[in-house]
Amino acid sequence: MKKIILLFYLLIFLVSNCSIQMKQPPVYQEKEEKVKIDGGEEYKEKANQATENFHKLFNEGKYQELFDLIDDKSQLKSDRVYWDRRLNDIKTDLRRFENSKFTRDNTFKKSKTVEVRTEYISKYEKDNSDKPRYELFYWEIYENGDVKLLEYKNGIDYEKGY
Repeated sequence: MKKIILLFYLLIFLVSNCSIQMKQPPVYQEKEEKVKIDGGEEYKEKANQATENFHKLFNEGKYQELFDLIDDKSQLKSDRVYWDRRLNDIKTDLRRFENSKFTRDNTFKKSKTVEVRTEYISKYEKDNSDKPRYELFYWEIYENGDVKLLEYKNGIDYEKGY
């Protein structure tokens, strides 16, 4: 009987010390050499249009279409369940995307593509924080005009519980 009670308390101790943690958002790890370029307005415009489309699909809850926007070489593409869970958590905590203010971008020429990194301060329906909420997008633009998502960061990624 003492062994059963001891095992019971040991089990409770082990379970109480276990916690489920979501892994950190994947970070795009680029190995291809890139050179920062000035200008590139046509690429920046495509990246801004892609960001608008991202927000539209997010508000409509079209996570499969958002997942389809991810470039095959991005680590974001490696875990569909994590992607859906992450977007659902953002939607639950912040609700609908309302608007954003562009803050800055960088454009990089690669061997066959152009990468545009954009930063926005975004506002969501349930975002009551007085701190700005930054969103970062890394877009890969191909010669044929395709625009694919390499990386996405929402300021909520760095808040407790994410």
